[in-house]
Amino acid sequence: MQQPTSATSRSELAAAMRESLDVEARRNEVRVGVVRLSSYVLVFAVDVVLYFKELRPAQYIAGSALWAFVSAALLVAMNRLPYVRVYWFIVPLFDFFLIHSLLSSRITNMGMTTSLAAVSALACGLFAATGGIRFDRRAAAWSTFLAVMLLVRLFSDHASHMHLLYSGVAIVMTGMLNVWLAEQVRRAMEATRGQLLLDKLLPGVARAALKDPLSLLDAPRSVEATLLVTDLRGFTSLSEKMEPGDVFEMLNQLQGALAEAVHACGGIVDKFMGDGMLAVFGATDPSPDHARRAIDAVHRIRAALEEQNRTHAGGQLRIGIGVHSGTVVAGCMGGGSRLEFTVIGDAVNTTSRLEAMTKDKGVDVLISEETASRVPDLPLEDLGMVALRGRQQGLRIFTLKV
Repeated sequence: MQQPTSATSRSELAAAMRESLDVEARRNEVRVGVVRLSSYVLVFAVDVVLYFKELRPAQYIAGSALWAFVSAALLVAMNRLPYVRVYWFIVPLFDFFLIHSLLSSRITNMGMTTSLAAVSALACGLFAATGGIRFDRRAAAWSTFLAVMLLVRLFSDHASHMHLLYSGVAIVMTGMLNVWLAEQVRRAMEATRGQLLLDKLLPGVARAALKDPLSLLDAPRSVEATLLVTDLRGFTSLSEKMEPGDVFEMLNQLQGALAEAVHACGGIVDKFMGDGMLAVFGATDPSPDHARRAIDAVHRIRAALEEQNRTHAGGQLRIGIGVHSGTVVAGCMGGGSRLEFTVIGDAVNTTSRLEAMTKDKGVDVLISEETASRVPDLPLEDLGMVALRGRQQGLRIFTLKV
């Protein structure tokens, strides 16, 4: 079975973001369609009232009735049929012929009155403005172009070249503003929806990559990071005296408090492992102070556990913490609807073994020399060299001075 790659995951998430934009664009098209239909129904009603007793009522009534029917058909089609991205080209073209037919027939029969000129100019401006609702610069530019053409068609025989020029410039400026707004709205929606998608698929990681959420789905990369592994002690014996629901709630509170401590120091929680946790500093936002931030998180974790013991656990809970710095490979694993950001490498195994060794050493924190050397002003107690399973060379370890 072929394993999903980061490229396919990236394309899947990007496609989901584009689809969400299409859904919103379709909703806007439907809203404009409702306004369009309402306008032509109103025009039809006015035509019936004004011209029904005339000798040739079909002159206006039939035309407005036809366009109202066509607008209704278009609205139904946009509701029922799948969204097609070429709507940005087709729908403005439809509006061009629709508005031109409606207004030109009245100008021909009634003349260019002041009120009709005002309505026509307003229609051209609104037509140009509709391009912004499609979140596409092409749509905004296309609607602006058609609005200028509509202005020329309606006013070429009734206004001076200077008036046409001024009006055309105003419409072009409106269109340029819509091009800019459409792009800004599209980017904002992509960022927001990308953030929401990553929060769903990659909890705890998306916030660190808000500026470019899809960058997390690029090929795995090798980074220098500091890892922190925790394991709660005494939780099993404590849980034997509690109801399962209470155990779950308590563990959830504990892990939530530890995760908050990690996030407050700029780290991310890679995963929870029962009553254990793996946290990483410097994987998604490389910085030279990742070791110091991990140590700051250790102090916060200690304080959080003390608070939990004071309020809920009756002082029975202890913790083991291992901290180590080294090279890891960071990236996303999985695909489709399940993605997981993780780090792998020897540094992860070393950190886990340091945490396990806290039991033998009788301390709650063990820090490797690689981490200690990055925080030279840290008050530490040297525990000497130790041998770790899986490592050919020994490792000098330290603990925090009380």
